[in-house]
Parts: sequence; structure tokens; C-alpha cells
Amino acid sequence: MKFKDLQTSLILGNLQGALKLKHIFLQGFLPNRGLSSYNNKTIFLTNCFGHACMNLPDNLLSRFKPEERYVFKLSSYGKINNTKNLKKTFLKAMKCYNLKVKTCSQQDVPDENSWKIVFFKNTYVEDYHFFKYETQKVISHKLGFTDDRELSINVPHYKNLELIGYYMITNPNAKQLSDTEMKSLEEKLETM
Repeated sequence: MKFKDLQTSLILGNLQGALKLKHIFLQGFLPNRGLSSYNNKTIFLTNCFGHACMNLPDNLLSRFKPEERYVFKLSSYGKINNTKNLKKTFLKAMKCYNLKVKTCSQQDVPDENSWKIVFFKNTYVEDYHFFKYETQKVISHKLGFTDDRELSINVPHYKNLELIGYYMITNPNAKQLSDTEMKSLEEKLETM
């Protein structure tokens, strides 16, 4: 495959993945995955951003093709070279999927349509890291497009991570999807 063909494939993959994500959240999907739902096939399709901010379970994540996984890469939405650009790019990415974001404190508790994350900038390399609160006292995170994931009582201390902030993400279309609605959503994603 020529470089130009590969580049076109990645752009189309991102576009297709973005359309799928937008559809998922417009249908009212409310994340409630928990750490244990990844299987060996889908775990490599997402990273810390997808894990914490999109929070898709296996039945939805498995509808993404490998070339569509870059929709879970924050740098696909803009610059990540400094804290200001990281925040701006993060907010832009969330807006793409009609997700509302507001800053919050470590003590704030999400309502039934929201989930809480904590966002860091890596000071050693041009990178970032997200953690998701599974409960008020338990957080989870995932490293890159690997099978490395972890639950913890506290945000693990890593050198080179500088706190950007705590954020509450809300899907304004959120509703409890019935089994039939979830099955219909899965089928629609297969045809997109």
C-alpha cells in the first residue's frame, strides 16, 4: 500500500469511526462499562482517552474496525503540544459527539447522565493521560492501544504527569437503552 493510500485510509477510518461515535451518543448511550468488560479482541481498539471519555462496552467497541480506532486518539482532533492546546482539543473532541463537559472537583459526584474523569498532561513527552472514576473512590485507566489496564483506589502517582483537571462529561441525550434498542444500535453500527 502506498503512503497516500494509507493516509487516505486513516482519514476515512477516522471519519467512519467519528460517525459511529456520534450515532452512539445521539441514540442516548450512557456509559457504564466497568473495567472487566473488555475482551482480548476489543481491548486493543481503544486507549486512555477512549476508555475514560467514550467508555464503550465490548458490544459497541467491537463494531469499530482497526482503522477506525484513531477516533480514540486525542491528537486526531487537534494539537496536543501544550496544556492550553490539550484542553482545547479535548473540548473540541467532546463537542464532536454532542457530549457536554464542565470542570469539577475531585469531590463532585456525577448524576445519572454523567461520568467523571481526571485529565493529565505528560511533561516528559508530548502526550496525555485520562482516568475514569468508576465510583467515587475507585478509578480506572488504560495505557495506549495495549492490554494494560488497571483499577485503583487512588489516582496512581506517575512521574511526569501534571494535572490538567477534573471534568464531568454528560450525554444530554442519555437514556437507559432497552435490550432491543441496544441490539438495534449494534446492527446500525455494523452497516455504517
